[in-house]
Amino acid sequence: MGKNMSKYFNINNGRNKAFLTLILSVFIFGNVIAESQQVFKKQPPKIKAKFVEGEILVRFKPNTKVQAQQSIIVNHGGRSVKSISKVMNISKIKLQLGGDVNVAVEAYRSNPNIEYAQPNYIYYANALPNDTNFSQLWGLKNTAQIISNSTYTTNNPGTSGYDISAESAWDQITDCRSAVVAVLDTGINYTHQDLTANMWDGSAAGYPNHGYDFIDNDNDPMPTGAKEDHGTHMAGIIGAAGNNSSGVTGVCWQSKIMSVRVLGPTGSGTTVGVIQGIEFAADQGASVINMSLGSEGAFDPLFSNAITYARDRDVVVVVASGNGGFDAVSDDNDGLGDDGDFSTIIKPCNFSQYNLVCVAALDQSYSLASFSNYGVTSVDIGAPGTNILSSYAGQKLTDDFTSGWLTVGSSWANDTCASYTTLSNPGNWCSGGTYELNLDDRVYKSFNLTEALTAELSYIMSVNTEANFDIFSTAMKSSGGDPFTGGGTILLQTSGSTFEFDNNDISLCNTSTCTIGFRLTSDNSIVSTGVGIYNFEIRTLQTNSSSYYSNDGTSMAAAYVAGIATMIRAFNPGYTYSQTLEAIKNGGQYVAALSGKTTSSRAANAMGSLSFITQPTGVAAVVQ
Repeated sequence: MGKNMSKYFNINNGRNKAFLTLILSVFIFGNVIAESQQVFKKQPPKIKAKFVEGEILVRFKPNTKVQAQQSIIVNHGGRSVKSISKVMNISKIKLQLGGDVNVAVEAYRSNPNIEYAQPNYIYYANALPNDTNFSQLWGLKNTAQIISNSTYTTNNPGTSGYDISAESAWDQITDCRSAVVAVLDTGINYTHQDLTANMWDGSAAGYPNHGYDFIDNDNDPMPTGAKEDHGTHMAGIIGAAGNNSSGVTGVCWQSKIMSVRVLGPTGSGTTVGVIQGIEFAADQGASVINMSLGSEGAFDPLFSNAITYARDRDVVVVVASGNGGFDAVSDDNDGLGDDGDFSTIIKPCNFSQYNLVCVAALDQSYSLASFSNYGVTSVDIGAPGTNILSSYAGQKLTDDFTSGWLTVGSSWANDTCASYTTLSNPGNWCSGGTYELNLDDRVYKSFNLTEALTAELSYIMSVNTEANFDIFSTAMKSSGGDPFTGGGTILLQTSGSTFEFDNNDISLCNTSTCTIGFRLTSDNSIVSTGVGIYNFEIRTLQTNSSSYYSNDGTSMAAAYVAGIATMIRAFNPGYTYSQTLEAIKNGGQYVAALSGKTTSSRAANAMGSLSFITQPTGVAAVVQ
């Protein structure tokens, strides 16, 4: 389930001078955990907001007059109201400034004219990203190949034959266009070379851009942020164009993919957007919905009701189990969960509707992925979820600082801390040096971003300088050259002790000579351990993308199952959601690692599911 958000950590000690190893992992709900062996004390991740502050969702009982509704809203501290669901009669109420959501929910629930009231919960994409071609798609055909540029090293290579048996299934069907699959996510870059031919055509219904955007509330669900790649990655797993001599292939070679944008540039969305997205997909004829998103908290009845709404319209809903994956207790969706609280649940995985299937992630030897949640009553099946190559919304440019960087001054250097190549000042930062007095040292490099619609710079930085006097800065310049001279734009200035995963929008630098630079200045007294920078990355969003990278997550596993569900429904158009789910669960391959971890103890298998629902032919019954 994927998301890349800034997380902040305090440095352990202002005088510490080096680190050996730091591992950065982004899992479900965007938790970023940093571990270092020497310098930095591990800090708890910031808790993401569980609901939108200042607003709640309410459903009045039938026949409650409008005047009575308005009176209730005023009496309970509401300042505005908006209807957000034409069928389920749900109202979004804005509270007075400073109004407490939990207090308001209890007040509305106590009113006899209210059927139910709840917060507007926030949901996050489940996931994390990396490279290209069919021989790298082990989830479709596992030959115990080594996956290049891997992001998950366990069982790489894996075990031959542990895959979804796609090749056998393709002997039966490759064209899934008779079944529409909706991807509720960050939107899809529908101009990607491997997706453009396989997008749903909603022109006749008034949706010429293949779906709808419930973040910006318009009919163009194209991502807007440089890091909104999650939905595009899901779409490629389900239905990237197959047998077209380029890129990758999805489970379905030909498909109709509906894009429903319910998660925004930060990788998050709300109850409102999600239920509107489900309603839209169901009303516009989707047979399958993929929702690789989730959150943990109190039961969300409106979200749950939206799943029921989809069920009543014969829609299969595929969701991810979550990437809690830190220890055996927190991984269990039936138990304490990620937050250690029995009273909360992983949503939507723990919803009970039979049209919903929740998916855990398996690695290349069909062991349960280290990050994957499970649950013997809540999680139904497993599927490939590590080192999954698929389509990407733009480019991901990384740099290890080994070449092309220009310096002004003498102290910036390429240093090595354990396995991490680090741009540092002083040059011996890893081994405990200190920077010099009276510095004005700069380093910069140009990148070609001409094809980018938007671009974002990110990196990890450790800064330890004299507070308010010795300054670390980041800058950009679209015309090239030193970005700290005329025409440059300062992106960041900081001093003191800090350790941050920093993000910067550099969309105004979309030129062939976009220069990114770092600077350290010091005065004539007091020096400290300086600056270390690593994990440098620029991500872009661009039209006609031809990029592919690998991701890990239960999001990827869910997308595989959504592809199989779409294949089943196209292969047997008369099958209902319940028959489709039976085929997925009972047609799967038994996997020991899932025994006692899921309801089926099976891994999704395309051919097994097609065989399970294929009716026997040429059979006659004779009564003696």
